[in-house]
Amino acid sequence: MADGYNFAADLLTTWRSTADWVKAVALVTFATMPIVAFMIYLKYRLAKAHLARESELLSFLPPADFSEPRIPHAPGIRLVSRPARDEA
Repeated sequence: MADGYNFAADLLTTWRSTADWVKAVALVTFATMPIVAFMIYLKYRLAKAHLARESELLSFLPPADFSEPRIPHAPGIRLVSRPARDEA
């Protein structure tokens, strides 16, 4: 490496001698990579927020083995206004 080889000068010479369409493809590729990475990150955050919202909504649903409470002295009256599944 004592012969005076300069990597940066060699790279610049190679870049200047490259075809124009290769330069255009390289510039477009390197310019779109951060934009696409940012879009993927935003899509991930939206999906994560959507799943959190769905889990919050699902937490308000009654459990599968939920039975509607009845008033003991009036068996025909229920505390919940929905009809029971066995009577519908």
